[in-house]
Amino acid sequence: MVVNPNLNNLPNLVNSNETNNDFKNSILQIQQRLKSIVGNDPRHGQCYNGLISLDNKANVDILLNYVLQYKHENNISNFTLVTVLLYLLRFARKINKSFADMTREDVTGYLNNIKVGNKWKRTFRLLSIYITRFFRWFYHSELNPKERPKPQVVENLGKVKIDMKRDRYKHTDMWTLKNNEVFFKYCPSKKIKCYHAIAVDTGARPHEILNLKIEDIIWPPDGGPPSFTVSGKTGSRPLTLLRFHRYVREWIEQHPSVLCLLQDLF
Repeated sequence: MVVNPNLNNLPNLVNSNETNNDFKNSILQIQQRLKSIVGNDPRHGQCYNGLISLDNKANVDILLNYVLQYKHENNISNFTLVTVLLYLLRFARKINKSFADMTREDVTGYLNNIKVGNKWKRTFRLLSIYITRFFRWFYHSELNPKERPKPQVVENLGKVKIDMKRDRYKHTDMWTLKNNEVFFKYCPSKKIKCYHAIAVDTGARPHEILNLKIEDIIWPPDGGPPSFTVSGKTGSRPLTLLRFHRYVREWIEQHPSVLCLLQDLF
């Protein structure tokens, strides 16, 4: 049996009967609330545009409530949170119904349209997880996440088997120390060499590197290797530049905003 969601308990940012003019007056409030949830993630603008473009305005408030509670329940990074929100926004825009009126046929039809080409399996599995988790919250938000039953709208969505062996890299795919030295020798951009040095030395994810500020790089007074802390989908972790940190120093020394440590490194 499907339990009707208790929408009365959700704080209404945008009422479904709101006129277009009233909704326009709420745009600033939507932007401020979104900013407080996802922070300075570079895809903040995509989320904002996706929210205000939804025809069903009640879904805007529901999605904001969901990502806020999802963030608190799972203690995840803003990057992962924005990824979840963007997937749900595409889903909501495509179905174009209130979440309460969506059926299992709507969900399965959306997922089946993804089965195109040879690389759909990962996306299908990821979307199935995100959509199922959302509807479990939508119908049972008062329960502990692990205790929320699966509602009828997301029952038996199907599973796909992914051959993980085909996606594994071989050790020969990785650059050797000599390959990296050749790159640093002939690369004309100190900015690119700095990025590459951080990526090779630490294994940090691209968005973690691009979010760094000049002040984030800590240079020990004893001349030891510099380090910094990143926040990713697995939480915060310290990383140290052991081999190629001279390229990071070279870029910082000629950085256009070197006198302002709060500026982005890249």
